[in-house]
Amino acid sequence: MNKKIIRISLLSIMIFSLIVGCNKSKFNDNTNSNSIDKKEINPISKSTVINILKAEYGENILINNDDIKIIGDLYFVDVYVEVEDSDDEGHETHIHRQSLGTQKVDKYTGELIIE
Repeated sequence: MNKKIIRISLLSIMIFSLIVGCNKSKFNDNTNSNSIDKKEINPISKSTVINILKAEYGENILINNDDIKIIGDLYFVDVYVEVEDSDDEGHETHIHRQSLGTQKVDKYTGELIIE
């Protein structure tokens, strides 16, 4: 009877240790994969920022590299759109430049931040 109790208790201790050890290793794997240093990640380029904004607002946006400013982890971009307007008779066409405001794009993920 004593040997049986000792074997069961040793077996239960080993199983408990195995379960706790597996959970700790899974936790360490998750924290290591999520804690990537931003210095190791290359930020997106200004041309990629322009492509992101063209995908969001269309091909008629007017942006050049001087309109893109980097502040912290964000690109701040002054976005303008070209609007074509014609007279009632259709003889003259006017092109207007309309501001969409300053848009923010995350430097590392490329996510467009809308407030």
